[in-house]
Amino acid sequence: MTQTSLQEVGDENNLVTGFLSPGGAMDSLVTTENQMQVKITDSVTAKNLFVRADNVTGSAATVRSRKNGANGNLVVSITSSSGDFEDTLDSDSLVSGDLYCFGYTKASSNNYIGALGCTLDESSTTTSYMVDSDPADFSMSSNAHNFAPLCGRPSATEAYAVTKYLFRYATTLGPMGVFVSANTYNQPTSVIVNQNGGTAATISVTASTTGMFTSVSTVAVASGDTVGWDVFPGAGGAGTITVTLLFMQNKSSARLYSIENAYTGAGSFLQGINNNFVGIAGDLTPLTIETDIQMKLRGGAVTAKLMLTDDDTNTLNGSTFVSLRVGAVTSALKVSIGAAATGILEDNVDTVSLVNGNRINCLVDTSGSSSGAIGLHQLGISYLTPAGTDNTLYLA
Repeated sequence: MTQTSLQEVGDENNLVTGFLSPGGAMDSLVTTENQMQVKITDSVTAKNLFVRADNVTGSAATVRSRKNGANGNLVVSITSSSGDFEDTLDSDSLVSGDLYCFGYTKASSNNYIGALGCTLDESSTTTSYMVDSDPADFSMSSNAHNFAPLCGRPSATEAYAVTKYLFRYATTLGPMGVFVSANTYNQPTSVIVNQNGGTAATISVTASTTGMFTSVSTVAVASGDTVGWDVFPGAGGAGTITVTLLFMQNKSSARLYSIENAYTGAGSFLQGINNNFVGIAGDLTPLTIETDIQMKLRGGAVTAKLMLTDDDTNTLNGSTFVSLRVGAVTSALKVSIGAAATGILEDNVDTVSLVNGNRINCLVDTSGSSSGAIGLHQLGISYLTPAGTDNTLYLA
């Protein structure tokens, strides 16, 4: 078996009862399950459900997997206000076409989750799912390009330059899908996979129609290619279309996959702060308590490498350091952003070996600046899974 992963959120949220996508940003809970389901496109096994609770008071909360609209086998009961809760015994067998998400149940509010995830294992090449989700904000009403990152949280206000992901390894993207939760737009909408500034694949959304739309198309990606989403309502139309979920398979024969923490609205980090802790996925919302955003690794060793950041605004008068943290210690994997520097910056040299039980997250350190702020749109890390081992990695 080789390790693959299904990524989930890395941000706090006030939850009551509803559903969460297996990836993207945990901005708010959705009560309509099909809006948060990802369509599985391989035969895989989901296991190792992990939940980091920050502040769950009152009655116990339950987090569980959901498969094709019914309860899956993965389940944890959150019985104290904070801590790690895991199901390392159960698993869900998934096949191509299955619909998968997470369910959350609690009798009252005042519930905060800092991280939630599981792992996927399969027996061929390394497969992951890149998921971009937002239950409310990605809404469009005109004939214009609306760009979104491959993972994290989208909005309808940014250009391709700040949403594109720069791949440093060859892979195949697709099949892919989109969920449209509301649609009064009276012309067809094209949901485009944008590669190097041009159209690589398209999902066609029928005018004034909601639901899941998919494509079996695949996109061959080479090292150095940039890829992102582009939602493009048709010319001459009227009305509004709202997208809650974008997803695609990422299948790399190089046994590499990427985790991206991204928000097209930009995460703004002020000067002079050394405790901006963010998850390895989600929407770049920082927390000051590091344990509340950490994920825990399970299974065999993996190697973290190929870190990148992307910012479009930077008025800081000193350097910013974005790093992977392992066990609350800054690792060698780090991107240095100079004073007022913008654009994609990378660390393609350093690597970090990760093992079972490691707790990981990222840090955005602006303590070297006395004025200004930086607007980060993306923070990505790639992970190498050794051949012939059964590695499992939690993703925030």
